[in-house]
Amino acid sequence: MQSDFITAQDRLHPPRHWRWSPLESALFPLAHGIPGRVRGMLARLEEIGAVEAIKIVKSVDWDVLDKWTDERLIEVGTERGKKERFAYEIFDGGRTS
Repeated sequence: MQSDFITAQDRLHPPRHWRWSPLESALFPLAHGIPGRVRGMLARLEEIGAVEAIKIVKSVDWDVLDKWTDERLIEVGTERGKKERFAYEIFDGGRTS
């Protein structure tokens, strides 16, 4: 498979950063720029008003809902369910060792 990134000059004199595999094919990096992750980025984005780059995550606090009354749970469209636990014991058939 030939790539459009490889020129005839590259095939004759490959760059040093290329790696050669045992199958006589070249492995070469295709890099692109990504933003650096630095400390204080969130504060800087808020400072300049770049809200489109800030992710806000909302979630339900289930511990709070667990303390609500049944009437209040019905108001939000849910109800208290049953949670069953099972326990078991393994007997050795009355044998003594």
